[in-house]
Amino acid sequence: MSALSVENLEQIVAVPACVVTLVVCSNRTSNVRKHWKTNLESLEAYDRFLIIMDMKETTEVRELRGDLDPWGIRVVVNNENLGLSYSRNLALKTCRTNYLIFIDDDVTISKETVSSIKQEFRKGSDIVGVRICGASEHLMPWYISEGQLHYLAIHNPKAKVFNTWGACMGLKLPFVRSFGLKFREELGRRGKGLQSGDDTTFLRDMKARGAREGFLKDASVIHHIDKQRLSLSYMVRRAYWQGRSELRRGNVWNGLIKEWLRFFNTDSPGLRTITLALFYTITIWIGVAWEKIGAPKH
Repeated sequence: MSALSVENLEQIVAVPACVVTLVVCSNRTSNVRKHWKTNLESLEAYDRFLIIMDMKETTEVRELRGDLDPWGIRVVVNNENLGLSYSRNLALKTCRTNYLIFIDDDVTISKETVSSIKQEFRKGSDIVGVRICGASEHLMPWYISEGQLHYLAIHNPKAKVFNTWGACMGLKLPFVRSFGLKFREELGRRGKGLQSGDDTTFLRDMKARGAREGFLKDASVIHHIDKQRLSLSYMVRRAYWQGRSELRRGNVWNGLIKEWLRFFNTDSPGLRTITLALFYTITIWIGVAWEKIGAPKH
């Protein structure tokens, strides 16, 4: 009797039609260790879990791989700091399922949210987004209003319209691969540089080619922000890199208009909101100017 093909074997054991790979791209083993078990528990039997470490092969990384391998979690190491976009592109290239869910290394996703994303894929969506919420223990300092939450990859809970962000985004891989789409590496975070926009630019390219997007307002993930990211210095750096990234995307004016509207996405903005809006807008402009005069790229 001839050997069974993988396709025939999968039919016999009734593999579900919508199997996903959960992908975490990280340069911090500590965050992976904090959250891998919760995220693993969100997956069904045939789903897969891929972690891409954007760092050199170290003893710490080898120990992480050894600890996660018995759980069926695949750990791939870039061997040097090549950046978030490079890691995401590697995931697009090596993922073995038709559907993929990217989450940040400090995000936890639930079984219910994974199930909702799968259901949206079954309805025909090529892109699936969910609300990204801050952990309940987060108390925002005075220099972070609702208009700055997107710098922390947290959706404004009062927003009327939500966009899909890289902290949690589902992609249909056959669609992505059919157009040879890739994340732009000059936009993704690399080292201490806080470049941004590789996720939204990638999704924009997908939609320009006819991709259907489904955003699930009733589904969410939790973003566990490190305390250091709530510092004023981090927020200023984040706004500065926002400006540099918008120039790289060729999207300065539209980007600034969008930023300004975010600052006032509230019913009655007060003096604090207006002051912060001006402060961060000026910081963004400094980033645009610095990128324009040819500052170092990373």
